Amino acid sequence: MDTPEIFISYTWQGESLKITEALDTFLQARGITVVRDNRDIGYKGLIKEYMQRLGQGKYVVVVLSDQYFTSKDCMFELLQLSRQEGFYDRIFPITVEGISIYEAEDLLRYARYWDEKIAHLQQEIKNTANITNLQGITDDLNLYVEIRQNIAKLIDFLRNINTHPLKGSNFDPLLKAIQSKIAQDQALSAAPEEVSRATEATTPAQSKTVVVMSGEGRRWACLIGANEYDEATLPSLAYPEANVDAFIRVLEDQQLGDFDQVVVLKGKTHTEIIREIKSLTGQLTLADLLLVYFTGYVLLDKEETGKLYLLGASSDPADLPGSAIELGRIKTFLDKSEAVQKMLILDCQYGGQTPPYHLTDPDLVQTQLGCARQGAYLISNAVQGAAGSAEPSASSLTQYLLEGLTTGKADLDQNGKVTVDEWYTYAQRQMVDRSLPEPLKWDPGTAGNWVVARTPGTSAQTAAMLPASLKRNYKYISDMFRDGSVIPFLGSEMVLPADPAAVAEASVNEPPLERELAQKMAEQAELLQTGQCHPLTVMSQYYQMQVVGARPLFYKQLKKLYPQHVRPGAIHRFLAQQDQPMVVITASYDTLLEQVFREHGKPYAVVTHIAYAEDEGNLGKVAVSYSDRPDNAEIGLSDELSIDLEKWWVFYKIQGTFDLFVKGLAGKEELDSIVISEEDYVAWLSRLSDQHRTIPTLFQRVFQQRLFLFLGYRMCDWNFRTLVHILRKDEKIRKVNAYAVRQNATDFERSYWKSKNVQILDFETSEFIQGLAEEMNIQL
Repeated sequence: MDTPEIFISYTWQGESLKITEALDTFLQARGITVVRDNRDIGYKGLIKEYMQRLGQGKYVVVVLSDQYFTSKDCMFELLQLSRQEGFYDRIFPITVEGISIYEAEDLLRYARYWDEKIAHLQQEIKNTANITNLQGITDDLNLYVEIRQNIAKLIDFLRNINTHPLKGSNFDPLLKAIQSKIAQDQALSAAPEEVSRATEATTPAQSKTVVVMSGEGRRWACLIGANEYDEATLPSLAYPEANVDAFIRVLEDQQLGDFDQVVVLKGKTHTEIIREIKSLTGQLTLADLLLVYFTGYVLLDKEETGKLYLLGASSDPADLPGSAIELGRIKTFLDKSEAVQKMLILDCQYGGQTPPYHLTDPDLVQTQLGCARQGAYLISNAVQGAAGSAEPSASSLTQYLLEGLTTGKADLDQNGKVTVDEWYTYAQRQMVDRSLPEPLKWDPGTAGNWVVARTPGTSAQTAAMLPASLKRNYKYISDMFRDGSVIPFLGSEMVLPADPAAVAEASVNEPPLERELAQKMAEQAELLQTGQCHPLTVMSQYYQMQVVGARPLFYKQLKKLYPQHVRPGAIHRFLAQQDQPMVVITASYDTLLEQVFREHGKPYAVVTHIAYAEDEGNLGKVAVSYSDRPDNAEIGLSDELSIDLEKWWVFYKIQGTFDLFVKGLAGKEELDSIVISEEDYVAWLSRLSDQHRTIPTLFQRVFQQRLFLFLGYRMCDWNFRTLVHILRKDEKIRKVNAYAVRQNATDFERSYWKSKNVQILDFETSEFIQGLAEEMNIQL
């Protein structure tokens, strides 16, 4: 087997170069082949070919710094990497201390930098009398434009990966991550042969669905629980040992968990538990999987250490450090083990009581476990509820975890296997649907696809996982629509022009309607003959400045240019036939939703933000137009918005809308709420930080309670990505139960959605809506 090559992408400046030199020495000292430009290009070597080779590398360390994002060579390498399959899995980013990529202002600073580079080079080209034979110059200009078009989504993607600045020269976590990925790849590389042998050994009459568990690795479990405790202050528990027995049956069942070894620790002391876990984790190899399940008392030492402790049968609440297991110690054992696939489940019990040390901080477990990129996948009910609140059923978390495996219902995509993400999602849904406190999870980013069990009735083989066609059960989402607990988030793809040719010509990065509108602007600006039809955000900016001039004139002309023959789609008709009012978020300027809802007699309110006004005090304010008084919009601040959501459907138009009127001194006046040019988006983004002009407080509360369903979005919708980033960052949106319907999503898109905890449903959108309609007996 060939020795893997580790590439390093970095800048030749300051701290980035120092880190690279130290990392190079560190890796080579351990017998690892490191590829770097200063050493491996060689005399007369071709630099661009090397960068393209790096872009195709399977293991690439990316040393991120502020200078990295302003280097055309580094950005070229990053673009090359992002185009290849498995972008997330192939890169291992580390950050230079002090890097600035985590705020919206940082992203805008980089965007401005490349805008200035483009403008400067364009001006230099114009100043050159003879512009023939300038191939290298135009190549650079094209690269600058590509960087500018992609830098926002690349930085947004990278800043969601947990990459702590290096302290000193401790590269051990990085080395472990690289070695784990190499081991996984090497295990998978042998899979086709084994699959072939398994297929040959099965006759057609004996054919079954084949589901692979974990390649060549072993599957280990450690199950811990105690009913009785020596300390009189700890009431006996009814469920832990029964929970352990139930887990044994499922994990040892060859048709379900098929675990190779299950270590059972019932009624053990903390010393015995520590000894067994230490011994078990020391035996693990890179390809192994480990599940540690603990059910019993988990207490917080509030007075002394401020740490969490798992209690054994002889533990004393008055002396937790001396008689119980610190959660951080479990982390240490997990970190030291060679296994990549590690999972910790805490089903915490309190004997029907709510002790004074009940946990209320959702970040407490995550902090003490230290869930990093290569850490353990954690599922816990330890932080449910505030002090004084009633406890959930003693074993509700365990009950639904086991139910998901034994019934096969946790196999959400019906492909014969249950991943960790699916397992958690099933249990979470069951508990929320029954008004039980929602279990929490901490996913290091790569763990969710691990297979924890098969669906009952599928056969076991010791080969790598076989791909399976995705089959989607609509029941869960349709149930959410029935009770109004979903927020449809409609992108620009949900509105199609009447001309089918426009749909066929649309690119991956440009929805058909936007492409048509940009072409019309380019035609009027006489740019089509030069081949200069840019994305809509750029074209609208140019069109306003060079062709129309003043913003009011631009708005009127935009309405004329906007395709007049757009038509309502399946989603508009589907929503209009729902019984429960909902909040719908849309990025379209048209009034198709309003049109269809008027036809069905449904009351609605259109909510948007003012994008242009002569009175600058109105900029960013909320405008609300009700269906029963459409020519008299109300204007106010975001934190003052009040709408009866039980009565009114709400269409929250984040990019504005046409036909929004208010009564003025001269009669009916149309408000300008359209966000379309780059300057519009910059202004819109800056206003999101103003509490009086940001997302209305009324909606923020709804976002915490309902399921998000993203329909019709592409990676080019950077305004959408920015909004989701802000919602996630400020915890305005619930952290689970979000879906994006996207057929044939690119690897980059899949990585992006996963970083936002959004599950992709691989469907063409109209077919997905049709399926929901059939599930709900709705005629479209």
